[in-house]
Amino acid sequence: MKAIGKGEGMHDICNLFGAALSRARRELGLTQIELAEKLGTTDRSISDLERGKTNPKLDTVAHFSRSLGISIDALVGIVPKGDVPSCVRTFFAGMR
Repeated sequence: MKAIGKGEGMHDICNLFGAALSRARRELGLTQIELAEKLGTTDRSISDLERGKTNPKLDTVAHFSRSLGISIDALVGIVPKGDVPSCVRTFFAGMR
């Protein structure tokens, strides 16, 4: 198995977090400015996070999770087992 080098895969993590944050913000009916005020940050920071331009620190993810009432799993884009489409589960089960 190839080890992940410094920075490799981080872009994907930033994009997953950004997409999840953007989705959560829209579901809450908030603008980037309103979300920034609620979280005690700037709208520029929210924009950078949503676009995957900024790597969120763990304490930032935890703070956002608590403040928004959203699980950390959801904010980092982890899909619960029950939410994975059955065709995807079947495909990977056949690879065992």
